[in-house]
Amino acid sequence: MTPRKVARILVAPNERDAARRIVRTTYEAQGYAIDESFATFLEGPSATTFGLFNGEVLYGTISIINDGAQGLPMDSIYAVELAAWRGEGKKLAEVVQFAMDHTLYEAVAGAKPSPFEAASLFTMVLTYALETHIDYLCISINPKHDTFYSLLGFTQIGALKHYGTVNAPAIARALYVPEWRSQTLLAQFMDAERSH
Repeated sequence: MTPRKVARILVAPNERDAARRIVRTTYEAQGYAIDESFATFLEGPSATTFGLFNGEVLYGTISIINDGAQGLPMDSIYAVELAAWRGEGKKLAEVVQFAMDHTLYEAVAGAKPSPFEAASLFTMVLTYALETHIDYLCISINPKHDTFYSLLGFTQIGALKHYGTVNAPAIARALYVPEWRSQTLLAQFMDAERSH
């Protein structure tokens, strides 16, 4: 029997550690510095980390950090862009540390992952955002990934800047969660997950 793909919240410390290793390996392979300050956010009560499994093997991860007293990681360069929504009382969260270990996936699945292999992770994030009444899912991304997030419905909210802690360029984007159904690709992801 073929192992089933499952996406779920990571609670056990060993699973969360495995997710951090995937992030570190993937980011270092792309030439990014590892921002150790993220640990402060990810280990706090405002963070939720999701994992994508093939059988028992974790090969993908993504986290979401709710806005709070300590703010969001992207405040270090995009605080001005987020200030207006905070002033309006909007509920914000930041999507961080999305990573997939393609080598690990190929080892357990016997094939390369499709471009949409991570859809389950994004539907978990969106489901979480809907259940917790988040208004805006925010993200700062390397420009080379800009097209992907644009296709998901994230609109640009900040200019190209240098993200010093990871030593890479960044663009800020956000998804207005209440209008997620108008985003074709997200709607397809959600429909596909609900049909399983």
